[in-house]
Amino acid sequence: NSTPELIRYALSGLKRIYRSGHRYKKAGMLATGIVPAETVQGSLFDTVDREKHRRLMEVTDRLNHRMGRDTLQFAVQGFAKSWGLRQERLSPGYTTRWEELMTVGANAECGMRSAELGMLDG
Repeated sequence: NSTPELIRYALSGLKRIYRSGHRYKKAGMLATGIVPAETVQGSLFDTVDREKHRRLMEVTDRLNHRMGRDTLQFAVQGFAKSWGLRQERLSPGYTTRWEELMTVGANAECGMRSAELGMLDG
């Protein structure tokens, strides 16, 4: 539940695997096995101020809900980019969006009347 803690572990992992001179690509990650915070057993040697993190996340979430997504961010999240996602491998919209599906019509010379093609009216 703590973005600062997630960031700390992510940066620690990146420092371990980063190699200068290699090319990297942006990738995502999938978090599984997530359980409610109340069911996690704390550690006797935990040095993180969990209450402070809880309050910080509560205020952050409340402000972002009231003022709009990403109004308040952590510095490592970066700034809004003027460029969009790379889309050279993007599927054509007509494969996933009804409103972009091509409409085909026929004329009387083909022997079909538009009434027979009612499903093509939109």
